Amino acid sequence: MALLSIPALTAGLSAGVRRLLFTVEMEYVALAFLRDFLHDPLGHGIKNFLAYMPFLVLAFSGALLRIALYATRLWRWIGTLRAGAAAAAAPRISVLDR
Repeated sequence: MALLSIPALTAGLSAGVRRLLFTVEMEYVALAFLRDFLHDPLGHGIKNFLAYMPFLVLAFSGALLRIALYATRLWRWIGTLRAGAAAAAAPRISVLDR
């Protein structure tokens, strides 16, 4: 993640590739955190568990929001495919047909 914060290293990458790399990096950090937390959540006592709880809630909320975003994008994409197929199947009326 630190290497990609150097502008000279990312200057040649497109915005889509930078966004993809950033997303993968953030997901990796979130998964590492969840793995650490879920390994033994009460192993260090209830105080430690309660201290980590807000971060756990945020990690799960972030994952749910990303899933909702991707589902919305997929739904819109399917809608455009259906609209395109319906437009292609519709009869075309030309001025010459009158």
